[in-house]
Amino acid sequence: MFLRARVKAPAKLNLHLEIGGMRLDGFHELVSLFQAISLSDELEFSRIEGDGIFLEGDFPFPAEENIILKACRLFFETQGFRSGLRIVVEKRIPMGGGLGGGSSDAAATLRALDALFERALSIDALADLGARLGSDVPFFLRAPCAIVAGRGELVEPIAAREDLSFVLVDPLFGVSTKEAYLLLDRERQGEASAAYRFNGGALKDAYYGRIGDWGFFNSFYPHIMGRHPELEEIRRELLESGAGSALMSGSGSTMFGIFSDSLAAQKAAQLQVERGYRAHVGFLLARNEDVILK
Repeated sequence: MFLRARVKAPAKLNLHLEIGGMRLDGFHELVSLFQAISLSDELEFSRIEGDGIFLEGDFPFPAEENIILKACRLFFETQGFRSGLRIVVEKRIPMGGGLGGGSSDAAATLRALDALFERALSIDALADLGARLGSDVPFFLRAPCAIVAGRGELVEPIAAREDLSFVLVDPLFGVSTKEAYLLLDRERQGEASAAYRFNGGALKDAYYGRIGDWGFFNSFYPHIMGRHPELEEIRRELLESGAGSALMSGSGSTMFGIFSDSLAAQKAAQLQVERGYRAHVGFLLARNEDVILK
C-alpha cells in the first residue's frame, strides 16, 4: 500500500484563444490551443488516520472554497469510500493570471488520488470527473498540448514542440475570469457573431510553422487591454526583445512571449524585471509528469 503521492501541476498558456457565443448551458464556445509549461505547483498527498482532509498551502481564500478539496471530495464520493488525507501545496503559479493553476491543481489531485488508492481509472473517466470541476480541467488530464473546443471539454492532443522557450510577465494585478466574460459580452452587444478565424486543423498547421507567422490572438485581450494599457507596452517590448509571438494568456492578466532563442528569452525577462514586473523563463512541456508514489 502506498502512503504518499507527489505530483506537479503545470501552468498552461493559451497560445491562441478565440471565444464564440454563449451556449444554452451558459458557457461560451471556444477554440483554443493549450500548451502546458514548465512552471508548476507541487502537491503532496499523505494518507492519515480517520477520514478528514487537511489542506496546507498559501491561499488567499478559505480552504473550503479550494478546488483541491472539491476534487478530493468528488473522487471519494464517486469511488464510494473515504480516507484521511493531509495535502501540502507549494504554490508557484500566480492566481488570477490566466495560467490555469486552479484547474491544473484539480487535475493533479485526481491523478494523484487515482494512483495513491490504486483505482486505475481511465483517462476518459478522470476527464469526466474533471469536467465537473471546471472547463479547463480535462485538458490537464489528457495532454500537455492540445486543441481545445466546446466549452473546454473537447480536447484533441497534438505533439508539443520542444524547440521553444517562453517568458511570462506578471503585471502585478489579476483579472477575474467571470468579470472578463461579462466585459466581453457587454462590449460585444449588437455585434454579429462571426465564424472562427482558426479551426483545429489551421491551428495545428500554424503551430508547427514559424512562430512569427502564427497569427494567433486572444479574444479577451482588446477588452482587458483597454482598461490596462500597460499590457500592450509589455507585449510590444516582448516582440522587440525577439519573441515570435506575444499574447495574454486566458482571461489575463499574465502576458507571455514565445522565443526560438533561449538567450533572447533570458534577456527579455531581465528587462521586464528591471521595469518592476515579475518575470519567469521556461520551456514548453512535451509530456505529462508522472505521479511519484512512496
